[in-house]
Amino acid sequence: MKNSIIIVAAIVDLFKILLIIVTLIAKVMSADDSDAAGSIENHSYDSGKDGGEEPEEWQARNLQEERVSLDERCLINKCYNYDFESADVVAFFENKPTIRFINGNTYDIREAKNYSSLIFLHSKFYNFPLNLFYASKVEELDMRNCSVTDITWENFLMADNLSILLLSENHLTDIKSMTFTYAPNLSFLFLDRNSISRLRGDSFKGLNKLTYLDLHDNRLEDLPSDVFSYLPALQQLNLADNILRHIGNELFERNGRLNSVIMANNLLESLGEYAFTNQPHLKVLDISHNKPLRYLVGNMRVEHLWARNCSLTRVNIYGEAINVNLQQNHIMELYFTQPESLETLNLRANSLQQIASLTQVVNLRTLDISHNPQLEAVPDIWQVDSLERLDLSNTSLQQLPLLALATSRHLQSLNISSNLFEEIDPANFHSLQQLTSFYIHNNNWNCYNLRLLMDLLIKPFQIVYTRDDPDDEFPGIYIDGIKCMYRLPEMSEEREFFAQLKRSPLSEIDINNNSDDDPTNNVEELRSELKAIVGIYEQKFAKVIAKLEDLESRLLPFEIANKTIWQHITVTV
Repeated sequence: MKNSIIIVAAIVDLFKILLIIVTLIAKVMSADDSDAAGSIENHSYDSGKDGGEEPEEWQARNLQEERVSLDERCLINKCYNYDFESADVVAFFENKPTIRFINGNTYDIREAKNYSSLIFLHSKFYNFPLNLFYASKVEELDMRNCSVTDITWENFLMADNLSILLLSENHLTDIKSMTFTYAPNLSFLFLDRNSISRLRGDSFKGLNKLTYLDLHDNRLEDLPSDVFSYLPALQQLNLADNILRHIGNELFERNGRLNSVIMANNLLESLGEYAFTNQPHLKVLDISHNKPLRYLVGNMRVEHLWARNCSLTRVNIYGEAINVNLQQNHIMELYFTQPESLETLNLRANSLQQIASLTQVVNLRTLDISHNPQLEAVPDIWQVDSLERLDLSNTSLQQLPLLALATSRHLQSLNISSNLFEEIDPANFHSLQQLTSFYIHNNNWNCYNLRLLMDLLIKPFQIVYTRDDPDDEFPGIYIDGIKCMYRLPEMSEEREFFAQLKRSPLSEIDINNNSDDDPTNNVEELRSELKAIVGIYEQKFAKVIAKLEDLESRLLPFEIANKTIWQHITVTV
């Protein structure tokens, strides 16, 4: 019985050995057939005529295969020092089991490792490798900075499990038709920092699950109108740092799930009015730093709209915009069909002369209209009930919107610096109980009013403010660090001069007042000015005298006490 068991076991082992030998012979014959061919050939492939695209012109490539294994240079999930920089050579990855004979009758079979993620470091592949997804079931592939210059559809055969592909910082110049068709589960695709100048209408065909596409920092100038039509799940798209000039209404027509589109640092001249009509959940649209862009007219619903540092003169938003940044443009015309949806609005450094379209911004929390030197007034009726931060600095305002401020019970920060303000009644701020910052420096304050403002508002409530920079040549005085001048009502001409200086170039101001008026009138004007100046210094001397009198009155009791003490002191020798 025992001998029978031994014989059966020996027969089983013999069958196993024969099976292994047959498998090895089959693999060797397959390799010989492939080597006999000596090369692979990519035959012409007709991409079809979907969307009117012209047939792709594929040129046959004769590439020398060089067979390698992942196990040779990969540790855990990192692979090092593969060198296939030649344009005539392509890496062909194999997945070979390892058979190790321990002795004549004992052997050990080790299956090749299965990698779920691969990161290639210090490696170069001119041609994207072949058979990589046969050799392993890779889900995440990182081939950044690997000198990849050419990729085709056959590189992604059997890439069903691939979900993340990073090809950033390579040398790609174009994406051929249907390149990623055999990677249907790809969700994240990074093609940034290449030299891509051409995309086909079906370059991304088959990527029905792609949610993130990064194409920033390439050389894209024109985009086929249907290039993104095969990406129904696309949510985030980065096209920044290219040379795009026009965005048509059809480009994102089939991308209803888009929530972020970045197109900053291009050369945009036009943006279709209805380019983002079909994106109801758009969170971010960034078209900043597009210097040729002069008009922004859009029918959209967007949560964050950034169009900084362009050349915009007119902005019309027909839809809902919540947080808008339009700083550093030349905007003169501004219109929102739904101003009540605005929560933050930055209009800093523009050419605004009026903001009549913002009279009903009832939900606006932050407004910056600073550095608009032509803005001389704000609406008398201004619904800013929710306003928390208001920046009116560096404009030509001479009066505060007191009615608006009276209803702004949530206002925490108010900046009116670098304007032409002379007087403000502190009583108008009684409703601003939340005010913690009030910037009033660099104005044309009358010292009488400034002292009241400091003593009745800023100091008692410990409100933060910024002091003026010291100026030894300033003819007035400083009260708590804020410069001011004692000004009489007759000095209206001086105020007008400063207002003109604020609004106009220096060359347009008649400093010398060269006119053909009667000399008698000039003498009278000079007399009035001298009278005003004398009046100012009389007031200053009056203050000094008052202080001296006060000091004398305080010292008088001490003098009387001193005399009394010495009268009662007897010195005995």
